[in-house]
Amino acid sequence: MSYAIVEFTGSNWNIQRYPHTYGGVGLETATAPTDFTAVNSVSQTFLHTQHSSGTDVGLDTQGEEAWLSDVDEISFDLEDTATFGGVVTVVWIIENTQTLGVPINVQHLSGTISGGPYVSNNPFAIPIPTNVRSVSESSIMGENGRTSGGGTAYPRGAIAFQITADDTVTGYRGDEGNVQNYRLSIVEFPQATACAGGNSDNIAINEWTINCVKFDYFEPGIVNQGESPEILTKLEYPLFTNGEVTVFVSTNNGVSTSQTTTIS
Repeated sequence: MSYAIVEFTGSNWNIQRYPHTYGGVGLETATAPTDFTAVNSVSQTFLHTQHSSGTDVGLDTQGEEAWLSDVDEISFDLEDTATFGGVVTVVWIIENTQTLGVPINVQHLSGTISGGPYVSNNPFAIPIPTNVRSVSESSIMGENGRTSGGGTAYPRGAIAFQITADDTVTGYRGDEGNVQNYRLSIVEFPQATACAGGNSDNIAINEWTINCVKFDYFEPGIVNQGESPEILTKLEYPLFTNGEVTVFVSTNNGVSTSQTTTIS
């Protein structure tokens, strides 16, 4: 087993936790503002789900579907034959509100797979509606699912997903004996924004911003007439693809200009 500890920091990240206790089987909902605070956009929010099945060990009680069905609603679907007493689903609602630069982009996918021969690890393809910009910059989040059948024929019911191309997710089932329903989100993480900066106090290129960070090449407050040095190299301050460098130039009489260049 392997695991990762991920920390989302910064003012653009909003994270909420909601534990849902089932009152029955089938479709149930949690709504804002009673259960959680509404998010701004479904396409900028994903879930991380955790499932506790109580004392029942049957396949149909070992999972659920949980998804963000609207900005103010989360839906939960427990298998109709499940034993719902003691079953709890905890959802972490993870939202990024950045609008400038390259915002987060979340695509929500779902599907049903028919039961069939008892074959394990038989891959199947799930198309991604809009191609991701890069497989290496995208992740699968919020994956969950439910399966039919009350027996204990494990690993039946287990399912895993992998982004294998910019337009394809590949799924892998532990066993194809039962019908399975699944949910997952394709997350393309945000990139830093370009920010407006201040002016220098002389005719010199002595102030600039790189990916929202302002620099002053010279000692602050010193007048450096006409200087135009090399600013930074990628080794000194790495730049991501499509990052922006902005140079500000101004004069003491208030005339100023700036130039922004996108890094390819």
